[in-house]
Amino acid sequence: MFVLNFTLGNGIIFANGEAWKEMRRFALSNLRHFGMGKKAAEDKIIEEIQYLIEVFERHEGDRKAKIDEALVNMIVKDSQPFKPDQVQEELNRVVGSRQVRVEGRRNLPYTDAVIHETQRLANVVPLSLPHKTSQDVTFQGFFIKEGTTVFPLLTSVHHDESEWESPNSFNPSHFLDTEGKFIRRDSFMPFSAGSRACPGESLARMELFLFFTHLLQRFRFTPPPGVKEDDLDLTPIVGFNLTPSPHELCAVSREGIQNEKII
Repeated sequence: MFVLNFTLGNGIIFANGEAWKEMRRFALSNLRHFGMGKKAAEDKIIEEIQYLIEVFERHEGDRKAKIDEALVNMIVKDSQPFKPDQVQEELNRVVGSRQVRVEGRRNLPYTDAVIHETQRLANVVPLSLPHKTSQDVTFQGFFIKEGTTVFPLLTSVHHDESEWESPNSFNPSHFLDTEGKFIRRDSFMPFSAGSRACPGESLARMELFLFFTHLLQRFRFTPPPGVKEDDLDLTPIVGFNLTPSPHELCAVSREGIQNEKII
């Protein structure tokens, strides 16, 4: 109620009806104007990635600040099924030393599955934005009247035991068929679903894929000396979204440079 009083029901998040439709059209139009879904956006992302890689290679400054800066410039414990070397092996085999492009995603099914599984388990936005029921509905035995404000709980979908083979473990095979090909899952909705899904989803997906693949193409990431993987605290900081706790990693160049870089 406080938020609604503060926003007066305006904006793309809290508006309804024709006002919301107009705001969403405006948002999508401007995102496209800035290159969302176009090659220009991909080129800009890769340019930012190159700056970040240079920072890692120079071994200077606060690495977290640099990562945050790179992402902002673009518009604003269980990991035992998973082996990072499998991603790097796939990148080496399919891409080699060439620059990874978004169009190559279909040839990197395991890498794509790892990214999707990371989003599912990390559950960065556990609570979707408010919706209103468009008609009377009975859900799990509860009657919900038309026009009722509801908050979809994405966590319940991403950890649903009836939808995922191992919902509480990191398991890239959730997104792979028996032949190792990537498969889409209806229960995967980190950007929400329906008409109020995140308008910047395509840009975010492009950023995730390019940052992940380009960094793993150049570096091997490990805990700092004296720290075991099991000692890493992956407990998120709870807020409107879930953010990682501060921690250190080593970025070891994959081009034969052996000096370890704390980031």
